Amino acid sequence: MDNSVSNVPNNGSRLVNSLAGHRSSRILVYLFSKNLLPCLFVSCLLLSMSMGTAAQNKLSYARDAKIEQRVEQTLSRLTLEQKVGQMTELAIDVLGHWEGDNFVLDKDKLDKALTQYQIGSVLNSPGAVAQSPQWWQATIKTLNEYSVKANGIPTVYGLDQNHGTTYTLGGILFPQNTN
Repeated sequence: MDNSVSNVPNNGSRLVNSLAGHRSSRILVYLFSKNLLPCLFVSCLLLSMSMGTAAQNKLSYARDAKIEQRVEQTLSRLTLEQKVGQMTELAIDVLGHWEGDNFVLDKDKLDKALTQYQIGSVLNSPGAVAQSPQWWQATIKTLNEYSVKANGIPTVYGLDQNHGTTYTLGGILFPQNTN
């Protein structure tokens, strides 16, 4: 049987070449050559995360039948493309540009991301200049207006502020390790 890996891309393939001589590693070589190894890893990770005991899967709250029905109705009317869009998160940087120290939302980019692709989530991280609380309120309101108009679902807005309110003028920055 041929042990060559000539069809493997040359992007750091020393690992692949070292595995190629071992008969039991041919499957890994194939997965690596087809760029499927990351997919296999993620699949195994998700499978292991989904396994649990019945006690771990117990809800800590009572289900609300009306909410469950509304969720099912919303999901049933979404196309596959809309569902994929809802699982997509963009950094706010790609939805605008800088004008001096001010970040400005681009209406065309907002329309494309929130109306055409119907993304479900935006993460705040617009550069090194903090914006005012009023700016953030207006920005989040604008994002949700586009999103709700497109599909009736508000945008999830993520705050990446693990050391304090670093993106907001007047916010508190907590101490952090420097090592």
